[in-house]
Amino acid sequence: MSMIVQELVAKLGFHVDASSFKAAEAMMNLARGGMVAIGTAAVAVAGGLAAAVAKTAQHADAIEKAAQRTGIGVEALQALQYAAERADVGAEGLQGALNFMAKRGVKDFETELRRAADELAAMPDGGAKAARAMQLFGKQGAALIPMLNKGSAGLDEMTQKARDMGLVMGVDVVRAGAETKDAIEDLQGFLRGLAYTIAGPFLEPVREWLTSAAKWIKANREIIAQRFEKVIGLVATALKYTWQLLKPIASLLATVAGNVWVMRAAAAALAFTLLQGLGSAASSAGAALLGLAKGLAGMTAAGLGAAVVPVLIGAALLALALVAEDVYQFLQGNDSLMGTLGVKYTEWLDQVLA
Repeated sequence: MSMIVQELVAKLGFHVDASSFKAAEAMMNLARGGMVAIGTAAVAVAGGLAAAVAKTAQHADAIEKAAQRTGIGVEALQALQYAAERADVGAEGLQGALNFMAKRGVKDFETELRRAADELAAMPDGGAKAARAMQLFGKQGAALIPMLNKGSAGLDEMTQKARDMGLVMGVDVVRAGAETKDAIEDLQGFLRGLAYTIAGPFLEPVREWLTSAAKWIKANREIIAQRFEKVIGLVATALKYTWQLLKPIASLLATVAGNVWVMRAAAAALAFTLLQGLGSAASSAGAALLGLAKGLAGMTAAGLGAAVVPVLIGAALLALALVAEDVYQFLQGNDSLMGTLGVKYTEWLDQVLA
């Protein structure tokens, strides 16, 4: 980049020394690094802000619903939740106590909480106080004693502290948060619906193909098992003849080296290498078929038309059928591509061993 600038300056007739260019290039690199750092920080801030918005919206929605169930104002309820958390009770424990109060027929929860707090604050700590708390708030009553021990004045103090810390959201903020959560859930629902709409038309063709495949396997499983048994026998025969071909070489090398066991190990390693090559070829064929399947899926997702997909699948199945037929003809001793290649290999091997 600096060479281009230098050439441009020279063509314009200006004379600038090399040190000036180096200083300018260093400043540009510094500016470039600063822009990258700013961009990275901006992405991190945006991600954190999105997470904070989603979390706040979820919390606001929970507050609004809890306020609707109990009749307590959203601001007072948030302050009570903070006081309950400080007493190691938590929002769920507080909600359990409020539900018990509702079963008792309490209508004005805030007034009853303040009255019960003053009553319990006047009682000495002990079993009677715990029993009374449980009568008022259910099984969570004893856990609420630390929160209520300072009476209604203590509740007011904790409420003000929660406000000072910014933990109490206003009514408008709570409502906006609940609506934001609804909007997020609506978007998630639309995205799921879009996925259903895209995938829906493919369900019936896929079901038909799977059903046909299952029927074909069921009808031909004995033939498949027989063919597989023949293939296993072919592999065993190939191993046998491979060892017969390699055994003379191993004996020759053993005579030269004077250690027949080492040479046999080398021959076995060579045989394993040949078999590994055959396995790699089979694996490559499988990978090609898998790539074809992925390509079909990609074409379908790209919207190239459902009519093209069955044709391509049929071509792939036809190719597999031709390969299977060639293997079957080879096993039966008839003319086949595999047999021809085997003859060529044997001829070449005879030339090598001659």
